[in-house]
Amino acid sequence: MGVRYIVSDGGRVVIEKWVGEISHTELMNHEKEQLNDQSIADEAIVIVDARQAAFPEATLDGAREFAILLAAPNKRAKFSHFALLVTGETWEQAKVLESETKKLGKEIITFNDLNTACTWLGLDAKKVLKALESIVI
Repeated sequence: MGVRYIVSDGGRVVIEKWVGEISHTELMNHEKEQLNDQSIADEAIVIVDARQAAFPEATLDGAREFAILLAAPNKRAKFSHFALLVTGETWEQAKVLESETKKLGKEIITFNDLNTACTWLGLDAKKVLKALESIVI
């Protein structure tokens, strides 16, 4: 798995980069780690660049499991806004995840353009791009 992230702005912003094939177990373990990461403030904004990633094990049940984890009562406030950047190959999988999280009251929005995602999050796209470029996987 190739997943790394940077926490910035006093824990209020999380910038992630995912590369290669990501298994369901790896995805769930990563999210559990982040939800327990004390350097990330409650109500943090998250941007995930998964344009170089593939999710060969993606299923509806897996999306539901991820959504349930994100919306758990004791973790619900961890992330306020969550933008997921994907390519055409993973677009449908990301839209399923978006739908499942929305059903549980959490919002993940799928994007294919960094600038648009950053505008929605209120982040500086140049700063985010520089951070993404600094992440080595």
